[in-house]
Amino acid sequence: MLKDNKDVPDICETIHSPEKIDPFEGLNLDEICVSPQNLVPPSSEDNEVESESNEEASELFGLNPLDGIDLKDLSITPESLTSRQAREKFPPTAQDDVNFLLIPDEEADDSAQQKKQEPIRPQRSLSTDIALPPAKTKQFFIDPTIEKAYHYAELTQIREKVFASLEKSDGNTLLIASPHDNTGSTLLAAALGYNAACSCQKNVLLIDCNMRRAGLHSLFNLPQSYGFTELIQNNLPWQAVVKDTGIENLHMITAGDPCDNFSEYLRHSHIPNLLKKIRYEFDLIILDTSPVLTPNRNNVTIVSLTSVVDYFLLIIKKSGTTKDHLKETVTVIEAGNGTIDGIVLNEHTPASRPKPYSK
Repeated sequence: MLKDNKDVPDICETIHSPEKIDPFEGLNLDEICVSPQNLVPPSSEDNEVESESNEEASELFGLNPLDGIDLKDLSITPESLTSRQAREKFPPTAQDDVNFLLIPDEEADDSAQQKKQEPIRPQRSLSTDIALPPAKTKQFFIDPTIEKAYHYAELTQIREKVFASLEKSDGNTLLIASPHDNTGSTLLAAALGYNAACSCQKNVLLIDCNMRRAGLHSLFNLPQSYGFTELIQNNLPWQAVVKDTGIENLHMITAGDPCDNFSEYLRHSHIPNLLKKIRYEFDLIILDTSPVLTPNRNNVTIVSLTSVVDYFLLIIKKSGTTKDHLKETVTVIEAGNGTIDGIVLNEHTPASRPKPYSK
């Protein structure tokens, strides 16, 4: 360890600490500072000394500190960056940030615009036979007659002819009726809908418009209430009364509870308006109605339906329909501007006479 030497002079005493150093020592601040008063333009009362001082201050503040400096060398632009740097500092604008505005063609006519606004029903072949087994939910009951008719070749032939005609006319509404009672129109409507839904995998809707003696609901073990009559009386949306039959792609609107004054609620425009709303929701719509030649008290008028559907199929019975019945039926339909597009002959003869209708 070094010992203290008192004979050696201490040179550190001549160095001042930072706290004792005055950075403005020896400077005359009055000479280099410019006060705000010196920037005021000289008035006529000021003396010549003050005027010269103000001129010097103006020259001092008139200097541009950026004179002689090339700003292009200091600034950064996308062109001066490398591709990687440009991507990091100036990312490209995302496509989602761009808004497109569609301007309608002013020269387009009104009919073309109205055609564009109407929904388009999917164009799917109705006659394609996929031959899949019926998809039935276990808790639902289907009348065995319908399942038996599913395998009949005659039913497939009827379906092919009807669907081929509907494809040509770009239609999807089918009306099935008969001249009189007990011809099998309800069974044919149910069997065709069942066949189209299972074999062709089409979305089918059955509508029971037979207010005289409804029968579609019993073939699928469904309640008759809350159907077509409730739809018309309470002005309900059609989705509220559609029932599931237990068959995939097969739905139904039942007849609803009987109503003694149903004719007071039913208007001529109800059926056309209903079909206009639902025709784009289903591939095939089948309507079952009361007989043509039977008085239709508090019922849907069969003649009014024939003029709004795409295909009218008339079913007659070999053992019950006479030539006079057929001629009279044709006369009634044509008088209402309707057309019979096809006729089905039912050759089945029941072993026992059917029970008469109560109405």
